[in-house]
Amino acid sequence: MNNHNPKSYLYEVDLMRLIFISGVLINHVTTAYAHNMQHGTLSRSLLEMSHLSLHFTRFGFMFITGLVLVHHYQQNPGSPWSFWYRRARRVGIPYLFWNAALFLPKIFYLNHHLNWSQYFSGLRLILIHGNQFYMYFLFVIIQFYLLFPLFIRWWRTINRQWLVLSISFILQLAFLFWIKYWLPGIDRSNWPFFFRSYGMNVFTYQFYFIFGAFTASNYQKFTQIWLQWHRWIYIITIILAVGTLGLFNYNQEILALSLSRSELIHQPYLLIYSIFIISTTWLLGHSYVNRANRTIKKYVHLGAQYSFGVYLTQTIPLMMLYGILDLINLPAWIILLLLPIGYLFVWLFTFGLSGILSKYKFTSYLVGLSIWNRQQKNKVYQ
Repeated sequence: MNNHNPKSYLYEVDLMRLIFISGVLINHVTTAYAHNMQHGTLSRSLLEMSHLSLHFTRFGFMFITGLVLVHHYQQNPGSPWSFWYRRARRVGIPYLFWNAALFLPKIFYLNHHLNWSQYFSGLRLILIHGNQFYMYFLFVIIQFYLLFPLFIRWWRTINRQWLVLSISFILQLAFLFWIKYWLPGIDRSNWPFFFRSYGMNVFTYQFYFIFGAFTASNYQKFTQIWLQWHRWIYIITIILAVGTLGLFNYNQEILALSLSRSELIHQPYLLIYSIFIISTTWLLGHSYVNRANRTIKKYVHLGAQYSFGVYLTQTIPLMMLYGILDLINLPAWIILLLLPIGYLFVWLFTFGLSGILSKYKFTSYLVGLSIWNRQQKNKVYQ
């Protein structure tokens, strides 16, 4: 079943992480800029239309999670307790810290003083729901970590993995049709949280985890398929990216959906688009591995290591950006021209803060990257 060394380092993933986290930031920055523009302006409409083309990053990171974990553990799953301990230290500590730290100024802003009773009761709710400060991704990943020891043992018993991947795709596609066309008409007010808020449920993303697991278990064969069809993959990806503009207008003009429903990440079209753009980023990563020199690889690897910290700390510069934009009273087209500056500010701030926090023993755990772990990984480039 496995046709490569499970302990070898997947260099391709470094560039993929960097592309996906940069996509996350541009998605959230464009939201901030659109929020500051007047409704109905061409500039705001362009930003709103662009959002669907950026809605691949969440799925990309889930693909990487399935890929990396199965790549590492498929030969020797090890003890579930050992696995959970490592993941609790890497993800659990940052999840608890950043929710607690970021919720503190929010309570102060809402009440103009620290209401500790409201703080702790509110903190409990956001920790069990994962619905604040862009923590939804960590909330889903934690669920996958809890299930992973069982998942890897199940995955290792499967001989016809193509069939499992195909069934997973069909189920995912059917579920997305149901979410888009039938679910909005159903009263979900009395449903349990994990069913009502399906975006927080790990099973909503089952295909991407299985897609990553499949790639890890069939690494060489699948890479050869991607390389053989790379031109078509690039072309179709570009066509599908442009096609998201048509999807947005279809949702708005034909289906008469609200803006939030038009930009919904859970749509059948985006499943196909995400598969191709994940394939494209993998091909770009493969090309980068073969062509980049050692210096470039070292910095890309460093950026990939900081990507988790970037995701955790992005709320800070984004809130600063919202505050700055609220002070600006300019025409929408000028604000649009200023977008690269805002993006550069958020990108440099988050990567800089993540880099600083990762340098010290205690703070490195707050960005999910202990000094020891970073030193071990950096040996690859020494």
